[in-house]
Amino acid sequence: MLNRNRLSKKTVKALKACVTLPPIICLVWFVRTMQNASHAGFVMHDFSVSIGQFAAEHNDVLPDLTDISRLEAQIFQYSANPEKQKRIVYRPGTNIPYITNARYSKMKTVLLPNDKEIVLVYEAMPTHGKRNAICWYSGSTKTTLADEQRWARLKQDSGIR
Repeated sequence: MLNRNRLSKKTVKALKACVTLPPIICLVWFVRTMQNASHAGFVMHDFSVSIGQFAAEHNDVLPDLTDISRLEAQIFQYSANPEKQKRIVYRPGTNIPYITNARYSKMKTVLLPNDKEIVLVYEAMPTHGKRNAICWYSGSTKTTLADEQRWARLKQDSGIR
């Protein structure tokens, strides 16, 4: 049985509509939807690990966060999945690129505030039931899905408008 608390209302509604379709079509749709959602989490984790490794090898200086393509070029070699790295700058199933926080581009990690969670890479718009996938820094790089309330605080702390 599906846990409705973990699925968005849109997903539950679509699943109910699937009942009238042939089972294989419904299954394919559901698997692709779940793959896209989990892919965003993988991408943010990969950004997190790659940024952390880059900083460790560059005297604790963050990579160029001016835009996603510059970040991609610098962390490509650290990616857990380098053959797919070129495709992960876009949210799965869309042509919407992830966004970088240029405010912290090439900054030494010791200059980042330790008492705040600083967002480095994030989704342009929430996709996981009003939650944003983000890569953030607070002593080390981390990933999470942030709900609206946490996202508002993270944006403020990180200087994102």
